[in-house]
Amino acid sequence: MDHPLLGSEYRVEDGAWVHAKHQRVAELLYDLDPDLEVQYIPVGNREVGDQAFRIVHHQADGQIYAVMYLDEDQMDHRVVAAMIYNRLPDSEQTLEKWLELQDLSRDAVEQKRAEEAAGERAELALAILKSPKNRYRHGGVVYE
Repeated sequence: MDHPLLGSEYRVEDGAWVHAKHQRVAELLYDLDPDLEVQYIPVGNREVGDQAFRIVHHQADGQIYAVMYLDEDQMDHRVVAAMIYNRLPDSEQTLEKWLELQDLSRDAVEQKRAEEAAGERAELALAILKSPKNRYRHGGVVYE
């Protein structure tokens, strides 16, 4: 569902509008480790100065612990890079590796966005082909 003012980059999650970029990062983290979960902390449940997101790890014994807390502007490709970087042995944790992981995670987030856009285009094409109409309007563009 698109937000009437914010557009398709925001999604409804539990009654709050969550940016699609944050959702992509959460999906990438889940792909990296299904035991990781990104939790949005609603504004009403936060104190002044609290962060909007927390990443938690679900252990095999059922315990849950917070891995990190993030503000909305920090919830981007750097989170994915940090999770991978922190799993490396100390001998491999270098600035060069950190920058490489940032580039790779930025590319992964962009690829996820491109996949979503391609899926939306495929859905539009399918809807147009199934439509009995000769003209089809979507997003201000008329298809004939």
